Amino acid sequence: MAMLDKAKDLARFMLDRVGLDIVRSSTQKDFHQFLSLLQPQKSKFPLIRVGGQNDGGYLIPDDLDGLDAIYSPGVAESSDFEAYFSSQGLWCFLADNSVDLPPIHNDKIFFEKKHIGLSVSEHEMTLEDWVLRNTPDSTDLVLQMDIEGSEWAVLTHVPESILSKFRIVVVEFHNLHRIFNSEGLASANLALTKLLGFFEIVHLHPNNGGGHIRFRNKHVPRVIEITFIRKDRVSNLEPITIFPHKLDAPNLPNLPDFYLSTDLFKK
Repeated sequence: MAMLDKAKDLARFMLDRVGLDIVRSSTQKDFHQFLSLLQPQKSKFPLIRVGGQNDGGYLIPDDLDGLDAIYSPGVAESSDFEAYFSSQGLWCFLADNSVDLPPIHNDKIFFEKKHIGLSVSEHEMTLEDWVLRNTPDSTDLVLQMDIEGSEWAVLTHVPESILSKFRIVVVEFHNLHRIFNSEGLASANLALTKLLGFFEIVHLHPNNGGGHIRFRNKHVPRVIEITFIRKDRVSNLEPITIFPHKLDAPNLPNLPDFYLSTDLFKK
């Protein structure tokens, strides 16, 4: 037994050196249950494409009347998504500590050089703090989040009172392969089930720049864009069974796109 424990310790040490860890694989039941939650639904609102033709463009439900503002943590090289909403007269709040200024400037754009995280400090702020400082009374907001993997923790810990203020939510989820192990799956489940308490999924699009992994007979993208709409906006939903959407386009046009299969959502 001592020899076995020593071997395990040595293996863990070697894996730690390359940034890996020994983890327990997800059970097939739990893995399939999580994927089934991702089944997108067709609502009464048709999807429209807002933003660029490739990376930075997203499909969202055409339910934009009466919106107050958009929050967009994670600033990319292109801000066509935010430019569209600012052209419609909406306030656009952008945040990212890794850039000095966003690529778009007008009287509707408000930028803070801070990351969105779990605390409030010189270089970080919470989604709650951000929203309450700018639009505390609004209940018709848009959230477009691309924060390179921090989205799981941020969405898990955001108060429900803040989450429910958003009518439309678009998130680029990174490191989806984390669901292959039990710890990662449990963490992802916390974020997704919290979102699904308030929202319905109306669109999925894998980011072809992240590739995909085959696991338990499922082809799972490493990075996926998910569009949500608040439950009070829709009813009589129908599962979407045809992929891709006619407005979908590869994030990286020089690489083939990765298309979802309805088998992905089967338990």
